[in-house]
Amino acid sequence: MCARTWIHMDEDNDVRDFLNRIQLLITNAGRDLHLLCDIGSSEQDRVTYDTLQEIWLLKPDMILFLRLLPKFVRAFGVVPSADEIPARYIESLVDNLEFLLNYKADFVAPVKEKLEVIKGILKILKGLKLLHTTIEFTRELDVFAVVFVHFILEAPMTKLNSWSYLPVYNDVVQKLQISLRLLLIYILCCGIHNESLTIFDLVVNEFWSFINSLDNREPNEDLGKEFDLAISRLVQKMEPMASKILKGTIEKQKPALSFSQIDSLGCIDLVSQNLLRLLDHRIDSIAPVAHQIEVVLFDIKNFRPFLEGNVDQQGERKEVLDVCKHMTNLFVKFECVVDKFVLYPSSIWNNHLDNVTEEIKHFKKIVEFSQIYMGKKDVPSDCQTSKPSTPTIDEAVVGLEDQIEILMVRVIRGGAELKTIPIFGMPGIGKTTLAKRIYNDRRISDHFDIQAWCSVSPGHKVSELAQDILISIVDLSSDTYKSKEGKGLEYLDRLRKQLHSGRYLIVLDEVWNSHIFDELHRCFPDNHNGSRILVTSGRKYEDPLFDEPLLVRLLTPEESWELLQVKYNHLRFCTQEEFRKPPIPNENCPAEVGKEIAVKCQGLPLAIVLVAGFLVNLEDNSDWLTITEEAFSSETNRDVGDCNEIIELSYKNMPGYLRQCFLYFAALPMSTEISVLKLTWLWVSEGFLRRDEVKKPEEVAEDYLNDLMGRSLVMEARRSSKGGLKSCRIHNYLYHFCQDKSKVEKFLPVASRFEAFFLDTPFIPLTRTKIYSSERRRPSPLPKSIFRGVDHVRVLDLGCINIGNTFHPEIERLVHLRFLSLQGDMTVIPSWISKLWNLETFLVKGREGEIALPDTFFSMKRLRHAHIDNFTFSDSNLSQLDCLQTLSTPSLSYDTGNIMRSYPSLQKLKCIFLESWGHSEKLGESCYRFPVLDFLNQLESLNVIYQGRVLLPCEFNFPSNLKKLTLSKFQLPWVEISAISALPNLEVLKLLSEAFEGGEWNVSDEEFAKLKFLKLGNLNITLWNISDDAFPSLEHIVLQNCKQLIEIPSEFGDSCSLQKIEVFMCGESVSQSARNIEESQQDNGKGKFKVTIQNPNPIRD
Repeated sequence: MCARTWIHMDEDNDVRDFLNRIQLLITNAGRDLHLLCDIGSSEQDRVTYDTLQEIWLLKPDMILFLRLLPKFVRAFGVVPSADEIPARYIESLVDNLEFLLNYKADFVAPVKEKLEVIKGILKILKGLKLLHTTIEFTRELDVFAVVFVHFILEAPMTKLNSWSYLPVYNDVVQKLQISLRLLLIYILCCGIHNESLTIFDLVVNEFWSFINSLDNREPNEDLGKEFDLAISRLVQKMEPMASKILKGTIEKQKPALSFSQIDSLGCIDLVSQNLLRLLDHRIDSIAPVAHQIEVVLFDIKNFRPFLEGNVDQQGERKEVLDVCKHMTNLFVKFECVVDKFVLYPSSIWNNHLDNVTEEIKHFKKIVEFSQIYMGKKDVPSDCQTSKPSTPTIDEAVVGLEDQIEILMVRVIRGGAELKTIPIFGMPGIGKTTLAKRIYNDRRISDHFDIQAWCSVSPGHKVSELAQDILISIVDLSSDTYKSKEGKGLEYLDRLRKQLHSGRYLIVLDEVWNSHIFDELHRCFPDNHNGSRILVTSGRKYEDPLFDEPLLVRLLTPEESWELLQVKYNHLRFCTQEEFRKPPIPNENCPAEVGKEIAVKCQGLPLAIVLVAGFLVNLEDNSDWLTITEEAFSSETNRDVGDCNEIIELSYKNMPGYLRQCFLYFAALPMSTEISVLKLTWLWVSEGFLRRDEVKKPEEVAEDYLNDLMGRSLVMEARRSSKGGLKSCRIHNYLYHFCQDKSKVEKFLPVASRFEAFFLDTPFIPLTRTKIYSSERRRPSPLPKSIFRGVDHVRVLDLGCINIGNTFHPEIERLVHLRFLSLQGDMTVIPSWISKLWNLETFLVKGREGEIALPDTFFSMKRLRHAHIDNFTFSDSNLSQLDCLQTLSTPSLSYDTGNIMRSYPSLQKLKCIFLESWGHSEKLGESCYRFPVLDFLNQLESLNVIYQGRVLLPCEFNFPSNLKKLTLSKFQLPWVEISAISALPNLEVLKLLSEAFEGGEWNVSDEEFAKLKFLKLGNLNITLWNISDDAFPSLEHIVLQNCKQLIEIPSEFGDSCSLQKIEVFMCGESVSQSARNIEESQQDNGKGKFKVTIQNPNPIRD
């Protein structure tokens, strides 16, 4: 019956025994087939299943054979002969099978299919080159594992199919198949262990037993539940190996790309957005790979829910997070290869794309496996338990006496009802220290019956916090309150009852989540006896349960110097007496040096404390000021102290998308005000924003910035006339933290100064951001290596560099750019600018007058913000830019103003009006005609500078929806302002630099009905007269350099809406009139009315 003689293998008993068992199986199968001829077709099913079961029982030996095959090959010594010998064994088995398959074919049809499976498996074994000590985790191995598991489960699956169960329960069975396949790959790649082999065999055997127990029952709801439960239990049996499988699988993957995954979810959203853009743009070069892109987009869509459920919540299973990161890495890798293919279409990059696509296809199975085992484990209670504490004053509280007294009054007085007073501020500013000062004050202990201090950590449950407070206010020896066995609700109820007994003060320190407080608040009864709750937080919450918050301010220079002395003189006693330094000021640190050092701490108490500890350990003869300046540098600051530990806590408690927005400040200049507009444009271009179906990207970016400000990580610098945030800044310590964290997280390869970029920043092929910032006032020359490694760049900011009189040709190929900022002597923008079809923000600062814009500019359909100094264009054959929202600064005449119809979505415009004279149908005569803009229905902000002579009469055509208007250099008589006063939605008006001329401005009733902000600057106005009902909504007046104005109208003293007047460089009589209005307002009960006067000039005779 054998076609060949069996090859004997004395070199290895394990492999020889396995092959002998295969030979015996085939011999028995032949015998059964021979008997089949005599017993007839009625017994075919029994013989078929008996044969299949015998094949199935070989499964552990087959796995063992696969794992031992490398050892078996090495026993033959030479690789070529070793490759041949196992092949001869397998060929002999295949030949024997083919002999059986040809024996009485009519009678062996049922068994023939099963034997074909064995034949296929043996051919796979023959084809695999398992000749290495360690089997690599390849796609070929994965394919083999799929086939092998299918083969192992063939018997029970066949029976399921014969009962018509498989179509009903296929999804459940697939979970088992995936788990077994990954377990098999782990065994083959990472070595055989008794645990893994035992689990594999146990699961397969129990699955077979379960299938046999079903006994062809009718499918129904009960059977479905039984089936689900059985498979779930089998999968759970493999759970002990799940972490090892995932860890081993990840370790076998190819090295990851070097890029940040601070926000993996945002990362794949950006990949998806970019790939969709490529498909929508229909680039010819993308056509050959369009189908692959569509497949990957589908994969991203399916992967996103799994990623969102794990990464955003910072899941506790590191292996699952690693799977998420690797899959994200593969998607980014795919996008990078596509980007390269767009730039350099070739078979090389096409092949790379095929390889990455196969990697994604293969790794999807790992993700499926992770989904099976992604259930989260509870953190042991002993890891979460907080320790209640009663604080002691171990920090010196210097300064802030004003805030201490304000807070003390609010705590002790302020009414009988229960109040919750939030104390918030940036990390290290002294929130906890201030609360401790209040808590330990003698006046507090005399006033309150019950005091409790509770430190809140992010992992605490409400019931644990309630227990901690209980332990602070009752007998500490009480087992009732110490026990952790009681139900959480009991602690909440016991605390509430305990606090009913008197007036209480509860301090909740470092509350990171307002939801925790909302739940805990029900424990605090309002006894109408003046009870208080103090809440310290690094984040400002809008919570109706909170009273007016107290924002802890930075220390003044005097307070900073005082605190430095106190801390230094205290710390010096901690050193040995022989090394103890004299108190400061001393010869190493005279008062003027100490004050300068203190100022460098920028009013942050924690920074001062850390610097004091740093100074105590300096050598006596050291130059303290120089060393301290170095200590505040980016590189040395880490040695100064552990401010970062506090900032790290804030960092960890924010979502990934907010972390990268925070770290982005490291890419911007230090110690400068940062334009909010530019910052939000950068965030949008970087793709940091989560998808929002309602809000515009810029609105989402503003929400993120407000969130960072609410966490006290970003500070307000200036506000706009409309009350919105115009510029912001961050503390230098936070800036250094962002720089250091960026390096650790492999985030943005940028530096704070242009000079440092080329010295400190390594070349990274995947660089997508290049921001060149400088502290120099004059622009730097263009470096030669500036365009090195820019293929993938999305943001290129050269705003501090003079690029010369032409656009660098390298820019033309940067088709992935979203943000481009340039400065130079150019007078023409090249026509190829339209090739940058992804561009969303385009900023050009010209240094040589007008800049001519090409017609191709109007084909840049994705452009949202274009700011080009004093540009001109033709008005022929121009298409519409529907996305453009902000634009500056085109030069427009009445004849060319029609070009603005190309921007129907424009919301903000700064422009230059040129002189234009012609006939007006509206006035019925010739007049000066301004460009018509009334068709811009979405325009809300308009800033116009006029260049030319003034010829009267004139005609304005502004859109009725306008909310902010700035006019300069029009030199119009005040009578022409009537067209502006009638604008129904105008809220902000700035009249600057001779916008209007004439000695007298009269404003009648109900003019400027909605105006809230008015600024008059550099005008020659003398008399300003208003009626009683003029400016009914005005809140803020700014007068600057109006030296001929006699006074501000006294009618404003009775205005119900006015809140603030600012006077700069005006006459003394104007200043005095502002003070008189302030007195009138205060007499009318407006105690918060504010007047600011700077540099008043004496009134002229």
